[in-house]
Amino acid sequence: MDRRTRAALITGVLAAAGLGLWAMLPPSEHGEVSSNPQVSNVSGDSVRSSNNVAVTTHGAEIRESSEGEETVLAEEQPPVSEETADGGNVVAGDESVAGSLRQIPVTIRGLKAVDALVHVAVFESATGFPNVVAGAATTTVAAAAEQVDFSLELKRDAAIAIAVFQDLDGNKVLTKNGLGIPLEPYGFSNNVRGAFGPPRFDKAKLTVTGALESLEIRVR
Repeated sequence: MDRRTRAALITGVLAAAGLGLWAMLPPSEHGEVSSNPQVSNVSGDSVRSSNNVAVTTHGAEIRESSEGEETVLAEEQPPVSEETADGGNVVAGDESVAGSLRQIPVTIRGLKAVDALVHVAVFESATGFPNVVAGAATTTVAAAAEQVDFSLELKRDAAIAIAVFQDLDGNKVLTKNGLGIPLEPYGFSNNVRGAFGPPRFDKAKLTVTGALESLEIRVR
């Protein structure tokens, strides 16, 4: 056998051996595409996908586009509540909120120096004014001198009027004579008086602004 024939024989044997090893390798090792594509985690924060398979990891969704580029979709977050957004809740009674209550010191002067209750009525409209029992809020204060001091809770920025009288006979109403003239001390906010009867609501009306620090009502 000459040298050329021997070389050709050796080459053929090596080629046959190589084809056998190729057949023994799994498809993924020589470029064949698996019929069941799998999603595999490359690292803790990245995900590789095939055939548009999507997975969620670490709060983000990663999708592979048809061009093979990965797109990260941020996970939808729950809406932030007002309580969290502004750092706290609005406290009821805070004077910065319209309609909240304010404690206003009130002084009534000109009373009879006897033990008797003083009836105080707060009106938010002209309806029923100045009938004390028709007030939006009523208060009774015990008095035994010509002056009594107390506090009223009034709505901030509200337009109100106040009517008071000293109940000398204890019948809980303003006692009048036959001509309708009151026989007991009475008075109104703004210290207004009516010429021929009680004043109108608009005359006694005041607004509870931040500048209002106290009230004084004189009765007679």
